[in-house]
Amino acid sequence: MEFDWTAPNSSNYFASRLYLNTSNNFATATLVATEYGAAAANDARTVTGLAAGTYYGWIEAINPSGKPAAAVATGSAIVTT
Repeated sequence: MEFDWTAPNSSNYFASRLYLNTSNNFATATLVATEYGAAAANDARTVTGLAAGTYYGWIEAINPSGKPAAAVATGSAIVTT
C-alpha cells in the first residue's frame, strides 16, 4: 500500500508517522512506518508484506519532541496478493 503526501510547511515539522488498520478506526491503528523529511516536501512510502484485504490509512505529522498533530485519514485501499 502506498502513502503519498506533502509535509506541512512548518519549521516545527520533523517526520510523519504512517498508520494502518483493517477497520476505519484510528484509535486501534498500528504504526507501520516513520518517514523523516523536510518541511513542505512531497514524500511517499510503500508498505509491503500486507495480507490481502482492505486497509485504512492515516498520516500524522510530528515535531522534534514527538508531539503529533491531528492524524489525517488517507482513505481505504484494497491489497491483493
